Amino acid sequence: MRLDDERYHYARLPRADFFLRRALRKPTIDSALYADAALTQEQRLHLEAVAASAQRRFEDRQLLFIYGVMPRSGTNFLYELLLRVPPFARSRIDFAEMPILAGEDYFRGATDLIGRVHPPSAEAFGRMEWMSYAVSGFRNRLLDLAEPGSVTLIKTPLVWNIELFPTLFPQDRMIFIVRDARYIVDSFMRTFARTPMSRTFEDVCMETRMAMDKSEAFLAQQPADRVMPLRYEEVVRDKGGALRNIFDWMGIEPGVIDSAIEHLPIYGSSTHSRGTGGAVDWKPVEADGSFDPTSRPLDWTEAQKRVFARTCGEANRRQGYPDR
Repeated sequence: MRLDDERYHYARLPRADFFLRRALRKPTIDSALYADAALTQEQRLHLEAVAASAQRRFEDRQLLFIYGVMPRSGTNFLYELLLRVPPFARSRIDFAEMPILAGEDYFRGATDLIGRVHPPSAEAFGRMEWMSYAVSGFRNRLLDLAEPGSVTLIKTPLVWNIELFPTLFPQDRMIFIVRDARYIVDSFMRTFARTPMSRTFEDVCMETRMAMDKSEAFLAQQPADRVMPLRYEEVVRDKGGALRNIFDWMGIEPGVIDSAIEHLPIYGSSTHSRGTGGAVDWKPVEADGSFDPTSRPLDWTEAQKRVFARTCGEANRRQGYPDR
């Protein structure tokens, strides 16, 4: 029994408007997902003080976050590529992705619990304070478990609340991978929108545009020594060069980069990783000559091209890619 179960009921009710909008083939994406957390200066300074106090310094090991604008932007590819070269390593805690910056509502539970027992005590804690305690302890544990000299990788293909990164992870770095949005949308549709009641093409385009706008604003504010943007297409074309640039940016001695990186297996390709029933899986698959993730023809209708140009075209063009 949870505290207060004898007095309160907790229920999750489905959103009728979601099903209605989807049945009418209307966009279902909630733009609030891409709104900024809107911390006040006082709140931000308080969280920075919590992180500075709670997070240990490790001189002989690091965390490196790999972020992408959306699922299907290349985070998994870069993650697997880096793991082929020391000192990059998987987390010793067995998780795949960590969208932790989007978790304010979930971490509010500690303050709510305190307030249920003694309401005035809940007022002692600021916004996201318990989130910062949890994040800091998690970070300390990851680095405690890591080998000396290693760089532990964490990948996240979502930019929800990404502006919190420098506040909650002030000692750590991020590589942000950018990709032609046409291929993000196409791959997303092939992977996650394969049934009649899945999200619409326009819905996915709208979310991709919001994610691009959010990531563009974030990258413009970050110092070059903390966040490194990389183009997916350039990494695919020159894996060794990308790795050397990352080593140079991090100021660490490069590991052995051999020809094996040119034969990296495919993980979760929307065209080459089909499992039972045609669903995409993430088992490694050997690449063949037909694998072309950066310039393969897109099987779009003229209507889909117009939708993409209207929603994502300008944002894609700003990043140096075609608008349709």
